[in-house]
Amino acid sequence: MLRQKPTSLVRNEQRTRKPGKGHRRVWAFSVLLQALVPISYLCAAPPAALPQDIPGQSEASKDIHILDIWMEPVGSDGKKAAIYFTLENTGEHSHLLTMISSPACQDISGYHSDQEETETTEELFTHLALPEGATLVFPPGGYYAICEGVSASLKPGEKTKIMFSFLGGDRKTVEATMYLPGQFKQPSALK
Repeated sequence: MLRQKPTSLVRNEQRTRKPGKGHRRVWAFSVLLQALVPISYLCAAPPAALPQDIPGQSEASKDIHILDIWMEPVGSDGKKAAIYFTLENTGEHSHLLTMISSPACQDISGYHSDQEETETTEELFTHLALPEGATLVFPPGGYYAICEGVSASLKPGEKTKIMFSFLGGDRKTVEATMYLPGQFKQPSALK
């Protein structure tokens, strides 16, 4: 047990002494505390799951229209492709996009062509709100999806299925064509 000494002369003397057993105890306690803190995270309750029965969510596939969807290879290794598209919510309820997936991709994440790659950007399509009456465009030169681990069998001119999943479990699957860079003619609304 550490004791406090009343005089400042004794405290100054303690500061100039070499580390002894007291310092080892403090160091050992510090190491023990650092080890216990991560363990406490493991014991903490997991975050609450999003409710699946929010009114109107079962109608996401009817309300959400996926337009102008296409892909093009990015990078020199042929293992990534950009996915560009427009999401339009014509319904009376907001919806939440929770995932984009495809059999032609090992993983699909968010990306921005002009910003530093961050976890928030990568997870964009795991919690994207689609307000009622809104149109969201994901064109070249902005936010869009990246297909990582592109299937070697997906060649330019071929189509692949892209599945959009929404809160409540509803899904919508569309086909996207793979184009060579510069080959796709963008609609005038996206230019």
